[in-house]
Amino acid sequence: MEDAPLLTIIVPTYNRYQYLIKLLLQLEKELVGINKLVTVFIGDNHSIDRTPILIQEFLERHPEWQTMRHPENIGADRNFLACIDYLKSRYFWIIGDDDLPRTGLILLIIKFLQKSQPTLIYLASKWSPVVSNDDLPSIQSIHPKKYSALEYAQKINVFTTYISAWIIDSYSLSKIGFNTEKFAEGIDTSFIQLGWILPLIKDEFSLIEIEETCIFATSGNTGGYELLKTFGINYPKFVYRLFPNQPKMQKALIAPFAREYFPNLIQSYKSGAFQKMKYEDNSMLMMIKYLGFYKEFWLYTFPALILPPQVNNARINIHHFGPKLARKMTKNLIPRQLVRSIYNKIADRIAVKVINLLQVSQNDLIRNRLVAELGKLKKVGENIDFPEDFDLRGHEYISLGSNFIAERGLRLHCWKNETLEKIPFPSLQIGDRVFFNREAYVSCARSIKIGDDTLFGSNILITDNYHGSTRHCDLSRYHSPLSCPGDVEIEQGAWVGNNVCILPGSHIGKGCIVGANSVVNSHLPDFSIAVGAPARVVASLLPTKDSI
Repeated sequence: MEDAPLLTIIVPTYNRYQYLIKLLLQLEKELVGINKLVTVFIGDNHSIDRTPILIQEFLERHPEWQTMRHPENIGADRNFLACIDYLKSRYFWIIGDDDLPRTGLILLIIKFLQKSQPTLIYLASKWSPVVSNDDLPSIQSIHPKKYSALEYAQKINVFTTYISAWIIDSYSLSKIGFNTEKFAEGIDTSFIQLGWILPLIKDEFSLIEIEETCIFATSGNTGGYELLKTFGINYPKFVYRLFPNQPKMQKALIAPFAREYFPNLIQSYKSGAFQKMKYEDNSMLMMIKYLGFYKEFWLYTFPALILPPQVNNARINIHHFGPKLARKMTKNLIPRQLVRSIYNKIADRIAVKVINLLQVSQNDLIRNRLVAELGKLKKVGENIDFPEDFDLRGHEYISLGSNFIAERGLRLHCWKNETLEKIPFPSLQIGDRVFFNREAYVSCARSIKIGDDTLFGSNILITDNYHGSTRHCDLSRYHSPLSCPGDVEIEQGAWVGNNVCILPGSHIGKGCIVGANSVVNSHLPDFSIAVGAPARVVASLLPTKDSI
């Protein structure tokens, strides 16, 4: 990694030769003298125009640049992901093939990266139907501003979806357990980039905005996706998934979007712009599920959805449309300001009442589902705190103790009569006061016991089974019966770190600590500290009065 560049500029492209040539020429000019610090990686999504020839011409001039051409068009999201898989630098910057960095910007960015080592940089943009670096003089200096996570979300919100505006620290992503496997969850959402941008918006990171115009962005050139589903469903779903139980962050990212960007986007479409997009009225109910808890949706987005576009393209919203209608109904006898004030108060109150009704309805659904699911378990204690997205299978084989807490992504799965060993039924026993952080998966086909007072970090796998035999060749793993070579037991008071895999036959003794990223496949004695893959004991804990 000593010879690795500091920054990789990733250029995904497909059949846009006329845009790509301008971008590559600009990068060629900008990287003179800093080609050891910055490299270019071009992801060609099986273009059938002159793009492959153009890329080859630039590679002959710049052998340090790299490219990848897919044998078929795999979609934009998968192309982005494939490009990131090749990443070797600390920082990466994905630039759309129809966007241009401003002259002089890249050198300034490199100097800032070397000096400050930020986590995330947002670059301000100028949008135009035709982009050219002649629009503005070369940039001579930048003035980076640092924000808290909440301030960052409030200021930038929906522009987290604009991929060309972001420079990402891949080291920080690895530190918090995000990788291409996690990013793949965003495939086919048209917003896969949120999978590496949103996780880094945290207070402990260095979050930077550069307000000077940095990117010349082509407007009106996007499309091919469903407008309402992409922005009205996929975007808020990403926010809720990556910021669970953080209502302030959720509101900071969603409310400004529902007040300004989304209604303007809808109206622009209705006025004839974005012809490549698809507009699907059948997404309305699902949108209400994800956006309906914000009054901004009801006061701004909802009117834009149901009202025709205005001739002057002014923003449609309840506060604009309602007072005009009210004055007409009163024959303009009441002063404009008074009508507006009264109407706005009434509209706000109605929106709040609608939101309250939705919240009550949603809470009832969540509570009823939890009660129904827990009622199917073999045994269940008191004070169970499950996330909304929990997934239980084989309920009748699961025993759950009291005061159990789990964050989002909890999956407890038991498999019956699906083993090579012909095990009649599985047994998953979880004790009292057990805590699982995000994304825990427990797969049981034989026997898994988890003792009282155990603590688990994020991204945990606990399994007593494999897909098929581990001794013989098997080319149809998905349909193979499970192999269960041994039980799993985690005794009282164990503490298991992030990204740990606990495999069949494992035994974690009382009070053990298992370090992050470890793989457990054997016996760990009581009160030991184990790390590594496979996990090995590196130290022992001193006993206390309670542990003797």
